[in-house]
Formats: sequence, C-alpha cells, structure tokens
Amino acid sequence: MRCLALALLVLLTLAAACGTEKKERAQAVQHLVEARTQYIKGDYAEAEKKYEQYLRLAPDGEFSWEAWNRRVYIWLTVHRNSAQAAELLKEMAVEFSDEPARLPQILLQLANAYETAGELANALEAWKAYLELEELDAMNATSAYHHMARLEQDRREYDQAMHALDRCMALADTTNQTQPGPPAGALRDRQLECRYEQARTRLLQQRYEDAQILLDALLKEPGFDPELNATAGYVLAEIYRNQNNPDKAVALLKAIQEMYPNPGVVKSRLEKIEQSKK
Repeated sequence: MRCLALALLVLLTLAAACGTEKKERAQAVQHLVEARTQYIKGDYAEAEKKYEQYLRLAPDGEFSWEAWNRRVYIWLTVHRNSAQAAELLKEMAVEFSDEPARLPQILLQLANAYETAGELANALEAWKAYLELEELDAMNATSAYHHMARLEQDRREYDQAMHALDRCMALADTTNQTQPGPPAGALRDRQLECRYEQARTRLLQQRYEDAQILLDALLKEPGFDPELNATAGYVLAEIYRNQNNPDKAVALLKAIQEMYPNPGVVKSRLEKIEQSKK
C-alpha cells in the first residue's frame, strides 16, 4: 500500500507540474499577443511591460529575440533612455552569449548605447568584449579600434587613444599583407583614417609639431579619401596659421576648398587670414 501511495503521489506531482507548465505557456503566448497589439497601437509602455512578462515566463521562447529587441527599441528610441537600453542589452549579451550570429550585433548596440548615455568607460568595455569575439574580420576589428580611440580622446586618455590607433594601423597593414578578406583599398582607407586620428590626438595634446609631421605625411598619400584629405588639410592649415605662416595656410586652404565638406567655412577662414595681413 505504501508503494502504491508513493507512486500515486509521484503521478499527481507530475500531472500538476505539466498543468502548471501548460498554463505558463498559454500565459506567455497571451502576453506576446498583447505586447504586439499594444506595440502596433503605439502604447509602448504597455507593450514593453507585456514583452517583459513574456520573457519572464518564456526566457528561451521562440520569440524571445523579438521581445528583447522590441524592449531595447522602446527604451532607446521611444523613451530615449540609453542607460536603461544599455542595461537590457547587457542582459541580452548574457542570454545570447552562445549565439555567435547575434552576439556581435548586441555588443555593438551596447557600446553605442553606453556612449550615448555618456558612460564612456562602459562603452570601452563593450568594445573590448566585441574585439574578443571569434572570427571577427579585420574590417570590423579596425573599426572597433577606431571607435575606441575616439572614446579615449573624449576621456582625455591620449596615450590609450594612440595605442588603439596603433593597433588599428598594424592590423590593417598585417591583414593586407597576409590574408584574403575585405578589399585592400577598404583596409587602407581605414588605416589612413586611424593615422588622421593620431594627428588629431597630437593636436588635442597640443603637440603641434608632431601633428604637423603626421598630417604632412598623410596628405602625400595617393588615393586618399578626398573628404578626409580636405579635413586633414584644413587642420594643417590651422597649424600653419597659428605658427604665423599665413601664406602656407592660404595655399593649402585654396587647394582643399572645393573638396571640404563645408566650403563656406574655408572661404570664411581665407577672408580672415587676408584681413589679418592688412
């Protein structure tokens, strides 16, 4: 009798568990349907709540990717709360850590959300995690180093910025020489962009002679992107002007005026230099 009672208890427990699981699945589906309905209606606060409830009941559900992304979109775009979006993306990075097709996208969004929120140290950590991903191609890796350098400039960590740019240039150079992959021209352009950022870093450090040397060399590179070439030329012209060498500044500004993104700025600068000569 005792064995029979025990067996009956086990069966009842299993039946109750199955019933609970079935009920939770039904509730999860209902939350998902309501979330989609409210999202379409534009009631984003209610949609976000329902998506959260769906994920609580079905964290590995078929539509968990949709639910996570909709929640991030609502916080990032509708509420314009980058800090909260970053918190969700950080959770997503854990949830999808074993999905190599999705994790890079999550980490990129996380880095950008932290940057928008002004959390630059956390943004850098997200970029570092991105660089640790397996099978990250050279184009994406050099882009990451470029972004990291800009963040370090904003933090006034200029040595760290130069280190990131050195890594960018070395990776682009090595990959061009040894590996197939993205077009050599694309990597070379990225390498030149990083060299320009090195010059900009030296300017931020007020190391004008070092910046001048870097910019001089950069402007001699053949096939340099015209717009970036013009930007580099404008910066170098400013250095010449500050060195009381207006003739060189004028010659350079005239050379890049048509290519510069805002020709009016160059025209205004030329007029000021000419007025200062009188």
